[in-house]
Amino acid sequence: MSHVANVTGLNLGDICLTDLNYADDAVLLTDDPSQPALQCLEEEASKLGLHVSWAKTKVQNLGSGHEATPITVNGEVVEAVSSFVYLSSTISSGSNSYSEVMCCIGLASSVIDRLSRIWSQQHLSLTTKCRLYSSCILAVLLYACETWTLTKSDWKRLESFHLRCQRRTLGIMWSDFITNAEVYTRSGLQSIQSIVHRRRLSLFGHVARMPDNVPAKAVLRMACDVRDGVPPSQTGADHGVVLPSPSCTRFVQTVLCPLETPSIAPRIGLCGERMLRPPRPNDDDNDM
Repeated sequence: MSHVANVTGLNLGDICLTDLNYADDAVLLTDDPSQPALQCLEEEASKLGLHVSWAKTKVQNLGSGHEATPITVNGEVVEAVSSFVYLSSTISSGSNSYSEVMCCIGLASSVIDRLSRIWSQQHLSLTTKCRLYSSCILAVLLYACETWTLTKSDWKRLESFHLRCQRRTLGIMWSDFITNAEVYTRSGLQSIQSIVHRRRLSLFGHVARMPDNVPAKAVLRMACDVRDGVPPSQTGADHGVVLPSPSCTRFVQTVLCPLETPSIAPRIGLCGERMLRPPRPNDDDNDM
């Protein structure tokens, strides 16, 4: 992929992102689909006896702007799509994760239906049922949720499905008139918002502890700066690096850094509790 990286790349300030690789799946990032990135990938792969599966290869535009158009490589037409399933996650061209949320709700609904005999078992304790629900249902519902960009409607959909599943697990009927707070008390489970926020902070801490030369750390730092109103670094301007377009900046803001705590941005290089919370007003007084 090092040879392919020379002809492709997406410039964000002084950061250049070229590709994402996992096993035999590869994503090439570029701001100009007409670049010979796919052709170069085919040529380099053929040297190892490998070939690109053009039927599975797609072109997609991430963020705002015009829709992607099909391109032709070596006589093969590469289809343009608005959504694509990559590593079991639905990547949409829009700026939110509505498609992914609805897909995960549908998958989780089918799983809980297949386990209907378990929820009706009288000899199983409530603790066991809740553990099964967390392991089998929530794992499907919230797969990769720390990277989602959720709207208020998405939060309501997820929370409503979560409560409906808990009522089914607990054997509560709609005619019992049990409040949502009582459902959470009986199950001992956390709300969807609490689970997602905890996973986001965990991901943030994992990336923040990476070395500074790791692209993920550099992108996260720039994303937090953009949210705080700080323009991207222009240190690469003298070397012909193009500053990010509004669509790229929007993508970074809504996808790569969906945290709701801007005050943690300046503490990206710190570790421990102080990285995840703003200083208290009396912190300086306590240090004296």
